[in-house]
Order: sequence, then structure tokens, then C-alpha cells
Amino acid sequence: MKVIESTHDPRSEYFDLMRRESIPADELMGRRMEIGVLAVLGRALGAIVVREGLRQSLSEFPDPDEATLKMVRVALREGPVRALVLLSGGTVTFPAVDAILATLNGNWSAARSTIKLAPVIWT
Repeated sequence: MKVIESTHDPRSEYFDLMRRESIPADELMGRRMEIGVLAVLGRALGAIVVREGLRQSLSEFPDPDEATLKMVRVALREGPVRALVLLSGGTVTFPAVDAILATLNGNWSAARSTIKLAPVIWT
């Protein structure tokens, strides 16, 4: 798996040498399988986090309405991504996070409109 990393990362010392070469089929298949396993594990972990968060919120809100439960679900799903804004020191903006979340949710038109409306920051 290091073969793919070292040949496709522009920061690698081998990138210029290998950029026109092809990847062995078994390496490519192994990487695809690895990504598939990680995606399944990530979804399972995300479902566990949401379930436990809802269970905890039920102890804090004895009789929650549907809006409260929806708010908790959204906070649990989007909280880690939105933490990028706080931890990046302003490098990542809320509109960028909104575009990331819209893209990950498959809402391409919302992502495109969010990107169009975002201010361009040149550093």
C-alpha cells in the first residue's frame, strides 16, 4: 500500500519519477478493499455515536420533542466536521464546512451554491 502513497503524493520524492507509471492491479484492488472496510467501520462507529448521544440526551431532556431530537442528531453528525473551523484558526471557514457536509450528503447543488456564495480569501 505504500507504493500508492509514495507515487501519488506530490510531496513524495518519487512523484516526478513515477507520475506516468501505472499502479499494479493488486495494489489498486487492495487499496479499494481497505477503503471499503474503513467506510463500513466509519458508518458503524458513527451509528454508535449517534445512538449513544441520543441516549444521553434523553437523560438530559426527559420528554424531548422531535425538533430537539433532530437538533441532537445534527449536532452529533456534524460536530466533528464543524470543529475544523475552531481548530484550524480560521483557515477552514463555516461555508467551506457547509460545502463539505453537503457534498458528503450527496447534495451537490447545495454544495455548489455554498461554494459560489463563499468569499474568496487569498493569502
